[in-house]
Amino acid sequence: MNELKDRDELSSACDGLNSLWKELETEFARIYMWFPTQIKMGDVPASLGWHKVKGEWRICLGKHGEIGGWDWRPILECPLEMRVQAVVHISALRKELDRLRREFLPLVREAIRSLRGILEDLQ
Repeated sequence: MNELKDRDELSSACDGLNSLWKELETEFARIYMWFPTQIKMGDVPASLGWHKVKGEWRICLGKHGEIGGWDWRPILECPLEMRVQAVVHISALRKELDRLRREFLPLVREAIRSLRGILEDLQ
């Protein structure tokens, strides 16, 4: 009977973990939108990232593909062990996304000024 209880507790815990990952992805999409990036996960042979996969921005695990480049897989489609290991790296991913957002905003503002100037010259 303990095996069934343990299985039910693990299943419930996994559901809770998945729910929190979904909530985190929703918040990341609201805050970070278009800043693809990744961080190394220590000794784990994968990286944690924020990437657009199948048209949606997702928290992903990535590894070097066989042909080169990166293969990104949404965290919720990864094995439970990897979802658990990734949790300790979320703060570092968030810090990197915050850094990118701060650096990118002045570049966007300058691009807007430049395009407005070009449009004014054309009129």
